[in-house]
Amino acid sequence: MAGIYTSYGREQLAGIGLNSVAASVNHELILYSNTYAPVVGTQLSDLTEVVAAGYARKTLTSGSWTVATVAGDTTISYAAQTFTLTAASDIGGYAIVDDTDKVIAAEQNVTANLRIDPDGDVVITPVITVG
Repeated sequence: MAGIYTSYGREQLAGIGLNSVAASVNHELILYSNTYAPVVGTQLSDLTEVVAAGYARKTLTSGSWTVATVAGDTTISYAAQTFTLTAASDIGGYAIVDDTDKVIAAEQNVTANLRIDPDGDVVITPVITVG
């Protein structure tokens, strides 16, 4: 993810790693429609979640992420997720939220990780760069 890992997301990652915070069982991938550029303090209230017909959040199941380290950079990735919208909608970006709707990470729509297929599907491959 070339976007922002929020302060909350960083705290959760560190806490889980140090076994001082319980890990969320699952996270959700959401699309937002406003032209918001995420910052470390991003909250769900900063994002306008897509409401177009056919839209539904995608569950990202714990344990299904892949961790890789290349040239000293560690990334956590998840299989591509397809949103099938049956009505037009602006896509400003996407975010990963936990089970309490707190934003873990968010990215504005300026990346190859998000593409819109010719049939209107929105396909996102969540990738978070840890360091």
